[in-house]
Amino acid sequence: MGNWRLATVSNPNRSPGYDAAEAEEQRYQRLGVQRGSNFLNVGVDNQVTWPPKETLTKFDKYHLVLLPKTRDHEASVHIDLATNKLTHREGMTVINLSY
Repeated sequence: MGNWRLATVSNPNRSPGYDAAEAEEQRYQRLGVQRGSNFLNVGVDNQVTWPPKETLTKFDKYHLVLLPKTRDHEASVHIDLATNKLTHREGMTVINLSY
């Protein structure tokens, strides 16, 4: 648990004028990451259908971030405990019920 940081994807084919900080900020906005976010991160067994790209989804009243398997990381689900006003235990319960 802790402050959630996403790995920056290296892309040698970036166009001139590409701003990595701006791209990261846009990615965080798309995934619902806010200042003060504190994500619970849980790896998942890929026996279920999983989205092939980073996805912000809603389960009940909670927002979850689903990250696909990559070369370096297993597929995972993330919930912002701060934004959702959850304890670690409550976050685990939501994640266990969501898939």
